[in-house]
Amino acid sequence: MICDSLAAGQTYQGKNWTKEYQLSYWNKTKEKAKMNENMKILLEKIYTDISIEGINKVLKRKKLKKLYDEYMR
Repeated sequence: MICDSLAAGQTYQGKNWTKEYQLSYWNKTKEKAKMNENMKILLEKIYTDISIEGINKVLKRKKLKKLYDEYMR
């Protein structure tokens, strides 16, 4: 789900895509998202981390598992 949304953002924004884009888009659409509240918080954390650190540092198996375990319990 995370990779899909990032890929969609990169595809639709093209050269205008920045690492901050997904967080900005999420902030506009999160209220309409029908999902578990903990999942919303997790997504916001991941998109925030990406906006600060970049995709390559955040999208790592260990980091995502740690975040998932922390926010989805």
